[in-house]
Amino acid sequence: KVSFEDKGSPDSVLSLFRSHGFTNSQICDIITDYPQLLIADAEKSLGPKLKFLQSRGALRSELTEILTKVPKILAMKKDKATSVYYDFVKEIIKADKSSKFETLCHSSLPHGSRQDNKIRNVLVLRELGVPQRL
Repeated sequence: KVSFEDKGSPDSVLSLFRSHGFTNSQICDIITDYPQLLIADAEKSLGPKLKFLQSRGALRSELTEILTKVPKILAMKKDKATSVYYDFVKEIIKADKSSKFETLCHSSLPHGSRQDNKIRNVLVLRELGVPQRL
Protein backbone atom coordinates (compact mmCIF):
# COMPACT_ATOMS: atom_id res chain seq x y z
CA LYS A 1 0.00 0.00 0.00
CA VAL A 2 1.23 3.45 -0.93
CA SER A 3 0.22 6.76 0.59
CA PHE A 4 0.84 10.28 -0.69
CA GLU A 5 0.89 13.59 1.13
CA ASP A 6 -0.79 15.27 -1.83
CA LYS A 7 -3.47 13.03 -3.29
CA GLY A 8 -4.13 15.43 -6.19
CA SER A 9 -1.29 14.28 -8.40
CA PRO A 10 -1.98 10.51 -8.37
CA ASP A 11 -5.71 11.06 -8.84
CA SER A 12 -5.13 13.47 -11.73
CA VAL A 13 -2.76 10.99 -13.38
CA LEU A 14 -5.34 8.21 -13.10
CA SER A 15 -8.07 10.50 -14.45
CA LEU A 16 -5.84 11.51 -17.36
CA PHE A 17 -5.22 7.89 -18.31
CA ARG A 18 -8.95 7.11 -18.12
CA SER A 19 -9.80 10.14 -20.26
CA HIS A 20 -7.41 8.85 -22.94
CA GLY A 21 -9.12 5.47 -23.10
CA PHE A 22 -6.93 3.36 -20.82
CA THR A 23 -8.76 0.58 -19.00
CA ASN A 24 -8.31 0.01 -15.27
CA SER A 25 -6.31 -3.11 -16.08
CA GLN A 26 -3.98 -1.16 -18.38
CA ILE A 27 -3.57 1.60 -15.79
CA CYS A 28 -2.72 -1.03 -13.19
CA ASP A 29 -0.08 -2.54 -15.50
CA ILE A 30 1.41 0.90 -16.23
CA ILE A 31 1.63 1.89 -12.57
CA THR A 32 3.00 -1.52 -11.59
CA ASP A 33 5.76 -1.23 -14.20
CA TYR A 34 6.49 2.46 -13.68
CA PRO A 35 5.06 3.76 -10.36
CA GLN A 36 6.92 7.08 -10.69
CA LEU A 37 4.19 8.18 -13.10
CA LEU A 38 1.85 8.62 -10.13
CA ILE A 39 3.83 11.63 -8.97
CA ALA A 40 4.17 13.15 -12.44
CA ASP A 41 2.32 16.34 -13.27
CA ALA A 42 -0.67 15.24 -15.33
CA GLU A 43 -1.29 18.68 -16.85
CA LYS A 44 2.27 19.80 -17.55
CA SER A 45 4.02 16.53 -18.30
CA LEU A 46 1.85 13.53 -19.14
CA GLY A 47 -1.03 15.32 -20.86
CA PRO A 48 1.17 17.10 -23.41
CA LYS A 49 3.04 13.85 -24.17
CA LEU A 50 -0.21 11.98 -24.82
CA LYS A 51 -1.46 14.84 -27.01
CA PHE A 52 1.85 14.92 -28.87
CA LEU A 53 1.69 11.19 -29.64
CA GLN A 54 -1.93 11.51 -30.76
CA SER A 55 -1.05 14.49 -32.97
CA ARG A 56 1.40 12.23 -34.80
CA GLY A 57 -1.49 10.00 -35.81
CA ALA A 58 -1.38 7.36 -33.09
CA LEU A 59 -4.73 5.63 -32.79
CA ARG A 60 -6.20 5.49 -29.31
CA SER A 61 -6.07 1.68 -29.22
CA GLU A 62 -2.49 1.67 -30.49
CA LEU A 63 -1.46 4.32 -27.99
CA THR A 64 -2.96 2.49 -25.02
CA GLU A 65 -1.41 -0.82 -26.07
CA ILE A 66 2.09 0.57 -26.59
CA LEU A 67 2.15 2.73 -23.47
CA THR A 68 0.82 -0.17 -21.39
CA LYS A 69 3.71 -2.33 -22.57
CA VAL A 70 6.38 0.38 -22.30
CA PRO A 71 5.20 3.15 -19.95
CA LYS A 72 8.70 4.64 -19.67
CA ILE A 73 8.02 6.33 -23.01
CA LEU A 74 6.04 8.87 -21.00
CA ALA A 75 9.10 9.72 -18.91
CA MET A 76 11.23 10.79 -21.86
CA LYS A 77 12.13 14.48 -21.82
CA LYS A 78 12.20 15.53 -25.47
CA ASP A 79 9.44 15.12 -28.06
CA LYS A 80 11.86 13.82 -30.69
CA ALA A 81 13.21 11.12 -28.36
CA THR A 82 9.66 10.21 -27.34
CA SER A 83 8.66 9.99 -30.98
CA VAL A 84 11.61 7.82 -32.04
CA TYR A 85 11.22 5.46 -29.08
CA TYR A 86 7.46 5.20 -29.59
CA ASP A 87 7.94 4.36 -33.29
CA PHE A 88 10.57 1.77 -32.41
CA VAL A 89 8.30 0.03 -29.89
CA LYS A 90 5.39 0.24 -32.35
CA GLU A 91 7.45 -1.54 -35.03
CA ILE A 92 8.46 -4.29 -32.60
CA ILE A 93 4.87 -4.86 -31.50
CA LYS A 94 3.65 -4.88 -35.10
CA ALA A 95 6.34 -7.36 -36.15
CA ASP A 96 5.76 -9.42 -33.02
CA LYS A 97 2.03 -9.71 -33.79
CA SER A 98 2.60 -10.84 -37.34
CA SER A 99 5.51 -13.06 -36.27
CA LYS A 100 6.65 -12.98 -39.86
CA PHE A 101 10.12 -11.93 -40.83
CA GLU A 102 8.76 -10.35 -44.04
CA THR A 103 7.15 -7.62 -41.95
CA LEU A 104 10.60 -6.30 -41.19
CA CYS A 105 11.63 -6.20 -44.82
CA HIS A 106 8.72 -3.87 -45.60
CA SER A 107 8.84 -1.83 -42.41
CA SER A 108 8.90 1.96 -42.44
CA LEU A 109 12.42 1.92 -41.01
CA PRO A 110 15.34 2.54 -43.35
CA HIS A 111 16.81 -0.77 -44.47
CA GLY A 112 19.94 -1.62 -42.53
CA SER A 113 19.28 1.00 -39.87
CA ARG A 114 20.14 0.37 -36.23
CA GLN A 115 16.45 0.18 -35.37
CA ASP A 116 15.83 -2.31 -38.16
CA ASN A 117 18.64 -4.49 -36.82
CA LYS A 118 17.34 -4.22 -33.25
CA ILE A 119 13.89 -5.32 -34.34
CA ARG A 120 15.35 -8.29 -36.20
CA ASN A 121 17.31 -9.24 -33.07
CA VAL A 122 14.22 -8.96 -30.88
CA LEU A 123 12.27 -11.23 -33.23
CA VAL A 124 15.03 -13.82 -33.23
CA LEU A 125 14.98 -13.80 -29.43
CA ARG A 126 11.18 -14.23 -29.50
CA GLU A 127 11.52 -17.20 -31.85
CA LEU A 128 14.02 -18.72 -29.41
CA GLY A 129 11.42 -18.48 -26.66
CA VAL A 130 12.67 -15.45 -24.75
CA PRO A 131 9.61 -13.84 -23.11
CA GLN A 132 8.57 -10.28 -23.94
CA ARG A 133 9.05 -9.21 -20.34
CA LEU A 134 12.03 -10.48 -18.42
